[in-house]
Amino acid sequence: MDSKQLTKRFRRENLWVMASVAFINGLYLGMFTVVQQPFMLKLGASMSFIGLLMSIGGMGGILTTIVQPISGSLSDAIGRKPFLITARILTLAGLFSYLLASITLDWLFLLPATILTGISAISLPVWDATVAESVEPGERGTAYSIMMFFSTLPGIFTRPLGGYIADKYSYTPIFMLSIVLEFSCFLILILLFRETIVSKKDRLSLSEIIKRSLIPPKTEIRFYLLIAIDAFVWGMVISILPGMLTDAYSLSNLELGIMLTVFSIVWALSQLPVGKLIDRFGSKHFLLLSEGLGVVAMVLFLKSHTLMKLLIAQGIWGLSMSTWIPSLVSYIAERSDDRSRAGSLGRINAVRGILSFPAPTVGGILYDKFGLLGPILPTIAGGLIVIALMIEILK
Repeated sequence: MDSKQLTKRFRRENLWVMASVAFINGLYLGMFTVVQQPFMLKLGASMSFIGLLMSIGGMGGILTTIVQPISGSLSDAIGRKPFLITARILTLAGLFSYLLASITLDWLFLLPATILTGISAISLPVWDATVAESVEPGERGTAYSIMMFFSTLPGIFTRPLGGYIADKYSYTPIFMLSIVLEFSCFLILILLFRETIVSKKDRLSLSEIIKRSLIPPKTEIRFYLLIAIDAFVWGMVISILPGMLTDAYSLSNLELGIMLTVFSIVWALSQLPVGKLIDRFGSKHFLLLSEGLGVVAMVLFLKSHTLMKLLIAQGIWGLSMSTWIPSLVSYIAERSDDRSRAGSLGRINAVRGILSFPAPTVGGILYDKFGLLGPILPTIAGGLIVIALMIEILK
């Protein structure tokens, strides 16, 4: 078997190694996401403060985003594995900080937890690029959906369990179990993941790395700005939605867990069919569909005063997420070359984050001042504007 065939085989094997890691990660993340913001509220944090923490190290936080173009481009040059391993170490350290906060009931430990979790995002563009290069171009939608399926499937079972444990006992057992499972992910990657950037021809110079990390292609400027606007619009609610719903509707941890279980069920069951459809019909249609579903979900969250209505809203929200993530990553991967794929994925996340990182803080302030209407109404209006821009800009 020649080196090209061997590398292709390693990449295929990596796909299933990563699926295993995604599944184990999903086991604890299902519990963790249920309790994270209620735990912060218990320590005395306001929604404004939670929004600030999410602006620093949340999904669209400033730390989360600025590290991605650098790590993505460096991984195009020096390899994928070092960044995947380092990210797991940072995640472990962040989870230990949450555990200390739970044991001491000291909110100050939330700061290192947030910072470490934010920096652990160095793996995100590397992960997505590795998935893309593990399959043929026409299979990427399906490949991303497989990853998301394995990641979301465990949450069907562990989200209500996390809420039950927090209500019945405390948050500490959840953080301890999260550390054990995250260490398992670390070991699997150390022992089984094969490096895919092995040829010197695949590597880039340092000057090229810096250039590709910071400068978007001129032909894609409008797309980058569109995604940045979208990130700000949705950033006002996504990162702090569990906390807002818990506070606004006086939900218990178990009720929030049940809601997020419905979210996981819809996401997991729809993910694989959505991936197949993306490969067949293209990404643009599903980006538009996702945006529209998100707007519908926000309207329902605003108008829902019973658990059943909230469950329906969560189901629509789950379908919005299952269509958005593989569509967006596939759209970007289709427009980047093999030698700079991780850098391209990291760069667009950085542009999104730099322009939108204040959004969770803005959302938290609006919630504290106006309730759910404060952040959700501008998100609905913004979502409709983004749909109009997508029709004009997306190719």
